Amino acid sequence: FPSHDTILKRLFFLLIPYSLLRIGFYFYHLNIYKQFTQEEIFESFVLGIRFDIAAILLVNAFIILLSFIQTYSPPFLKLERILFIIFNTVAFIVAVDDYELFLFMGKRLSFDLFVITDDIMAQLPQITLNYWYLPFIAISFGVGFYFFDRRFFTLKFKKTN
Repeated sequence: FPSHDTILKRLFFLLIPYSLLRIGFYFYHLNIYKQFTQEEIFESFVLGIRFDIAAILLVNAFIILLSFIQTYSPPFLKLERILFIIFNTVAFIVAVDDYELFLFMGKRLSFDLFVITDDIMAQLPQITLNYWYLPFIAISFGVGFYFFDRRFFTLKFKKTN
């Protein structure tokens, strides 16, 4: 039966792009961080890993549950890969869009997203035109997830006796 190594490695791998998101957020809002010391910024980066782990587990909860199904079925394993890439790409689109939403809301995105969804949908054409590069960056991460996953997490199809 398949081991849980693949899902654990995938989840651990996600800490790298999530850290890159934090670094990107820092540089995107560098003027806000000028008031903090290097020690405070470093500490916030280290503490941020805890939130990254929670976000990774939340975004991938369904995929984690799927990994408990013991099968070598090629379509099932491909579905698991596709869901991993889609769920995490969507999460990155939201996280990168948060770079700009932070300026409007004054805080990082949370469950408030569900409250302001109507407002976002009404302004979506304008937002897309003005901030096209943010989803582009996130989708680029998604393409990177796909190629990285294909390269390092080969699907192993074994026949059972």
